[in-house]
Amino acid sequence: MHTEFDVIIVGGGMVGLSLAQALSGTKLKLLLVEAGSLESNSIAGASGFEPRVSAINLKSQQWLSAIGVWDHLPKDRIQAFTRMEAWDAEGTGEVSFESRQVGQAALGYIVENCVIQDALMTALSQSSIHIMRHTRLQSATPLTDTPSPNGAHHITFEDGTTTTCNLLIGADGHQSRVRQLGGFKTRQWDYQHQAIVTTITLTEPHNNTARQAFATDGPLGILPLPGQDQRHCSIVWSQKSDRTAALMALSDTEFCVQLTRAMDNRLGTVVDVDRRFAIPLQAQIAESLVCAGMALIGDAAHRIHPLAGQGANLGFADAEALADNIIATTSKGLAIGDHFQLRQYQRQRQSHNLAMTAAMEGFKRLFESDNIAVRWLRNAGMKQFEDFGGLKSAVMAVAMGLQSPLNGVHKKRG
Repeated sequence: MHTEFDVIIVGGGMVGLSLAQALSGTKLKLLLVEAGSLESNSIAGASGFEPRVSAINLKSQQWLSAIGVWDHLPKDRIQAFTRMEAWDAEGTGEVSFESRQVGQAALGYIVENCVIQDALMTALSQSSIHIMRHTRLQSATPLTDTPSPNGAHHITFEDGTTTTCNLLIGADGHQSRVRQLGGFKTRQWDYQHQAIVTTITLTEPHNNTARQAFATDGPLGILPLPGQDQRHCSIVWSQKSDRTAALMALSDTEFCVQLTRAMDNRLGTVVDVDRRFAIPLQAQIAESLVCAGMALIGDAAHRIHPLAGQGANLGFADAEALADNIIATTSKGLAIGDHFQLRQYQRQRQSHNLAMTAAMEGFKRLFESDNIAVRWLRNAGMKQFEDFGGLKSAVMAVAMGLQSPLNGVHKKRG
């Protein structure tokens, strides 16, 4: 069946752009659709850093390298971290991880989202992919009266533009229009928490270390940022909504005092803070990732607690798996929108996404409990875990994306 486009990707965030870049070297006719401008609108604070950053694990770094993007990121905007520390802020339990324990130069990299997005857009501007900006998807209807397993669709945009495609991909976030049009069911829940996101300046260097403090009122992530003085970090501080409102209402000086206390003074004193943003925290996971002629990736497929910073990594892993699926299907001369072929992508990703969602939910509930017995058990468990080298290495491999929580070691991209 003739269609104008082979693939339409809706959503121009990091995940959607990475999929477009991965497919740009194929013979497929591609269209990327984005509701915004796809241009960076800087909201960097006095520190010079954007508030939204991602902890890129080694699997995601390898993926971005494989599609020709990683080496073009400005080196002075990448911060490798070689150590991780996590502790119970209301107990004595503590664990640490070091990259040398698993024979790696780094455990991961902290990069501003806008830096990755700009590099992806620069790469795509040199490709033949078609891009529509300031455009929203309105409808997607099957091209035939009798639904086909090949899934070709007639597409209409809000400005009245129409086209056709064999495969429509939703990379359009947690409020995905593609997911809605495809009738995908979701499970979702509200954490009744918000995450305060900002950049801070410290009196002590971060020493290339990512840190996580667990407390009953919510976890605090402290991520190192680049710079010779090592005095800047990005934070993600999850708190109950009423507590978040109170913290957001504080002056910068008062907020720095509260944050220094929450960090147990481990990096000296917080002396400055950029503009703060409060982001509501919700979990959502699609019960299916595919149907005939449609597929979901990234936040359109799953939205998890930012506890371990795995959201972007899950999205990049989706993009890589779907790109491989599309390329393999095309090489066999089969229809890329065929439901049976797409289900292979779903089998590869759905169990992994569910396992990671369950793990984050379990950690959250474990550390928010103020039950004395639970607190004793988690502190004792953290102490035993710190001395269990084999288990630590396995957990590190999962966090770095080098091993699945269910399916063992991933194959390296060929």
